Amino acid sequence: MDSPTKLSHDIMLELLSLRNGSDMDLFIDKLYIAVSEEFMGVLDTQSMTNEHRLALSFMVDHFLEKEEYEKCAVLREMIYSSSNKENK
Repeated sequence: MDSPTKLSHDIMLELLSLRNGSDMDLFIDKLYIAVSEEFMGVLDTQSMTNEHRLALSFMVDHFLEKEEYEKCAVLREMIYSSSNKENK
């Protein structure tokens, strides 16, 4: 069985490879999987930076165009949660 560190490393390599390629749709799909599943605990909403929120907003726009509203809802909740924790 692979260790979580190895799996994270593999995911990051795949994301970097896709980002450098021409398949932006696949890159954003894989990035969504990473932030909503594998790396969800890593992306702590309490320490989310403005750049993180901008990236998530970019992903929301992408999925709106694709009419993948469930993914939009998950990403918006992440953005909302981070904003709420900052305002407390």
